[in-house]
Amino acid sequence: MRWALNEVVRRHDVLRACFAIVEGSPVQVIAAVLIVELKVEDLCALPQVERETSALRRARTEVQAPFDLERGPLLRVRVLRLDGKRERRCS
Repeated sequence: MRWALNEVVRRHDVLRACFAIVEGSPVQVIAAVLIVELKVEDLCALPQVERETSALRRARTEVQAPFDLERGPLLRVRVLRLDGKRERRCS
C-alpha cells in the first residue's frame, strides 16, 4: 500500500505541490521527490464500540488539522485497522 501511494504521488505533480510567496503572490512549487508517510494505527485490541468511537474521533482530528501550505505535503494518509482479519491478497 505504501508503494502504491508513493507511486501515485511520484506520477502526479499536483500531489507534490506546495506554495511559496513570490513578490507578494502565491506561486505553486513542485517538489522533485516526495515520500508520503503512511500511518497505520491498529485499533483491533479495543472493544467494538470503543473501536468505532476512536476511529471517528481520529477522523475528526485528522480533518481539522491544518496543512502547512509552504512546506507541504498537502495530503495525509492514515489507515485505521478495525478488524483483525487480514485481507486476501490478489495473485
